[in-house]
Amino acid sequence: MKIAILLSGRLTSYDKHYQNIIDNLVQENDVDFYAGISDEPINKKLLDGFLKLYNPIAWKYSDQPLPDIDFSKVKSGKNLAPIKKNVMYMWRNRDAVKELLQNDYDWIISTRIDIFYKNKLDYTDLDPNAINIPFGSDYAGYQDKIAIAKKPIILEYLDVYHNLKKYLIDQKRTIEPETLIKYHLKNKSINVKRCHLHHQIFPKVSLKNKISSTNKMRVIVINAYEERREKYDERYELYPAVHWTDVTEEQTEEIHFRHNANMEYRRKVTACSLSHRNLLKKIIQEDLKNIVIIEDDCIIEDFDRLDELEDVKEFCYIGGQINAPLMKDFKKFEDIKDSIRDNFSKGINVIDPKEFRLAHACAYFIPDAHVARHILNQMPNGKKMRAIDTEYISLQKKDIIKNFIYPAIGTLYLKDACQGFSYSTYKLYDDQTLY
Repeated sequence: MKIAILLSGRLTSYDKHYQNIIDNLVQENDVDFYAGISDEPINKKLLDGFLKLYNPIAWKYSDQPLPDIDFSKVKSGKNLAPIKKNVMYMWRNRDAVKELLQNDYDWIISTRIDIFYKNKLDYTDLDPNAINIPFGSDYAGYQDKIAIAKKPIILEYLDVYHNLKKYLIDQKRTIEPETLIKYHLKNKSINVKRCHLHHQIFPKVSLKNKISSTNKMRVIVINAYEERREKYDERYELYPAVHWTDVTEEQTEEIHFRHNANMEYRRKVTACSLSHRNLLKKIIQEDLKNIVIIEDDCIIEDFDRLDELEDVKEFCYIGGQINAPLMKDFKKFEDIKDSIRDNFSKGINVIDPKEFRLAHACAYFIPDAHVARHILNQMPNGKKMRAIDTEYISLQKKDIIKNFIYPAIGTLYLKDACQGFSYSTYKLYDDQTLY
């Protein structure tokens, strides 16, 4: 295949993962590199080294003036005010590189220079009629680091820069890059396909920080599916889940279901609930502290952010979906979800059960055995038991579970999530956005 890779951004650490790009993006394909480089003061030695290593067939400084925008009138969210211009520069860099495309390609990849990939891109899994965006840190939109598409679609995807003034001033959109790209794609009527290309900003986790984080926090994965283990490295501990095929019909009778739920669904829900309960018991029995629990359809995108939980003394969601307080309002709630999310601040927030609930038990934090015991003691037994996420929602209503961190630390893999019992729920979402 003929592939174009459009690199944009700063040149810092360009040489540290060149081979990683060759292994995971280039593979055996015929690849042309293009580069749009920020026009900030730059070390000539750094630039020369980059050009020699990547040998782009075309490159340019992104030096066109920024749009005339009054930033005092731009919504930025509570945590993005200082970096408004950085977002502008980012889209300017990408506009510069898209103008360089010279040839026809089977696929075009837009990515930052500082991204490190953890698996090979599966080109057979891409949709030629959509913008293909890897799962990642979506922060209520779509992650903006990597996108893959055919030429007409990638050009539309990269056209944010020329629409910035319209979006930010006329249409009063937030400058947050993830929500901005989601709005842009919707405005352009571009279909989105999610794909699996696990990545991080390089170097995101230094060895020092990695050791520090893993010493403070234990990240335990409730692992039900063998094929999902490969995405977890030594920073994770795998905890064997109760597999749904091992659940008896008698055990399913201990959990409340809709009358029309089939037996496979009942067994999967029961297995998931028992697995979470068993892990809570383990925390109590072994007097464990600082435990991050995730399901095996979830990952921790940025381990450094676990340090934000250091002073948290209660149960805290680190991933989940915001939903309506009542299930009957589920679909209607999608129209107001963004306005509720705009009120979240960076860090720990409190759930208002009258406004919204946090659904799913894919990622949460238990500070110690005392909290685990309190949570477990509040959950009913016998035929009053329910699915684990439903139990946690019930505890939200009782103000026993009330904390969540924003932006989410856990990232959901929708493809894996749909394999489990929650498919009928997840397919109602247009993406895997957490919060």
